[in-house]
Amino acid sequence: MRRSSARWTCGPPTPSAAARPGAAGVELLTDLLASPVELRSLLRSEIREGERLLVQMTARQAQVLRGLRTNRRMQILGAAGTGKTLLAAEKARQLAREGFDTLLVCFNQPLARLLGELTEETARSHGHPTVSTFHGLCEDLAREAGTMPEKPSPVDPRWFDTTLPAALDAAIGIIGPRYHALVIDEGQDFAPDWLESLQLLLHEPADDVLYVFHDPAQAIFRDDTVERLGLATYFLEDNCRNPGPIHDWAAAHAPDAPPTVALREEGRPVERIEAAAGAETVEALRKVLHRLTVDEDVRPWDIAVLVGGSLEDSAIWAVPGHRFGNAVLWNGQVDDAGRNLGLAARDVPDEPPDVIVCDSIRRFKGLERAVIVLCELKANDPRLARLLYVGGSRAKQHLVVIR
Repeated sequence: MRRSSARWTCGPPTPSAAARPGAAGVELLTDLLASPVELRSLLRSEIREGERLLVQMTARQAQVLRGLRTNRRMQILGAAGTGKTLLAAEKARQLAREGFDTLLVCFNQPLARLLGELTEETARSHGHPTVSTFHGLCEDLAREAGTMPEKPSPVDPRWFDTTLPAALDAAIGIIGPRYHALVIDEGQDFAPDWLESLQLLLHEPADDVLYVFHDPAQAIFRDDTVERLGLATYFLEDNCRNPGPIHDWAAAHAPDAPPTVALREEGRPVERIEAAAGAETVEALRKVLHRLTVDEDVRPWDIAVLVGGSLEDSAIWAVPGHRFGNAVLWNGQVDDAGRNLGLAARDVPDEPPDVIVCDSIRRFKGLERAVIVLCELKANDPRLARLLYVGGSRAKQHLVVIR
């Protein structure tokens, strides 16, 4: 710019017409100098910085457990984003290192897989903790005890609600207790009789170590009954996961959630995109994924697409090849039609590189990604507010809502 200006102002005393900028050149120069320029960081860079801060804040949360180690029976109550899952895994590791035969149990298979990864090194060196979903535990112990009933085809809700829990109770009557410590994550997902059955796996049900992590506002499957256990309570008050705008948006959909404060106040506003169900939502998602992966340089494995219903009923999952331009959706627990394959957490294939996880909000509970895209949310769903709270609070850096 300085050289161009010098050419126009410091030339011969009588410059030729060709050397002058002319009206168009003056207008271009004026626009260049006067127009505001917005400098905006790429979302990928924001994710990297957010992860750095998240590690620091999670370390702070781990100090909570060290302060509670003399308490043998506790309920840890915290809203989404307060680090319950990481703390549950750390508590299970701590107990195992101290010599306790420890069971760490949750409801969802994807969460059990994560908990298994978080505790794998401790389990290898100490033999514990044992990590399982509740229904996976029912099947494993029922097979061991010979109380496993014949599995119906197709599987109906009674199989999970009553048949498998009854098989577990029968198995405990045969094999007896085997643990001295029980850690339950996402305790609001457990029916009251399931909680009673799990305690029978303890050698001393009334005295052995019991920690239950839960959030009543995330009770999608059934009412949260953890309070009935009569455990001492500790409240988690710091939201480590969500930046301020996402925290506020999620909290607005769950007035009954335990009160929390976002430790990261700054962040991008929640992005809202209007689109009708079906083809319009599919096209909106295609554009969003292109912008995220190309314009914002976000890695596919940092993104999750979550739907309000099941993948079996999803127009998004039904897209041929699950391909949206260069972006490919993936879920190792269902087939191409979205039907559940019934795999145990340990049998789910590893996530391939360069794919974007797609799942239902219900199945993604307890998990997180840097960027969450919510879609296929039905206005008449009686649990819509719960789904928005649970799904939106999975986002560590940015949230997109298509509805």
